[in-house]
Amino acid sequence: MGTKSRRKRYPGIKILFILVIAGMIAATIYMEKNRRAQMEESAPVRELHRSLVQRAAAMAETKNRRADFFKTRFFLDFPKLYAFGASDLIREISRAVPVGMRVLSIHITPGDQHLSFTYSICGDTAALAEFTRKLEDFDAIMNLSSAPQGNNTYKITGEAELL
Repeated sequence: MGTKSRRKRYPGIKILFILVIAGMIAATIYMEKNRRAQMEESAPVRELHRSLVQRAAAMAETKNRRADFFKTRFFLDFPKLYAFGASDLIREISRAVPVGMRVLSIHITPGDQHLSFTYSICGDTAALAEFTRKLEDFDAIMNLSSAPQGNNTYKITGEAELL
């Protein structure tokens, strides 16, 4: 018995190897053709997505700049707005104080869009009723309440809008 080489023993292996390689090349060419077709089909969508992302970034930047502007304006203008609002509130309430009543103390606290105030006044109940009626006539004043403090002294609390 002679020793035959493997190549001669299995002659179909060479043909099978060539067929497998040819099949892999054909599959690679087919897949590349499909990939290119999909890339061409999706190119307009990718371009649209890219433009939307750029536009969204520009819009976000504009929103941030506007927010910063309004935050800056609020923090720069709030002290002036508060001072004018508090002085207007004091002026209007002082005009409403009837004859015979005295204002003992005033406390005004700023809020976001309103001023909270507390007035301590001294006078009789008829003057208090007239005073609260005059305060209720103001459109900017809300949540008005009064409580006796003792000896003809009353504490009036409420809120006024900052305009």
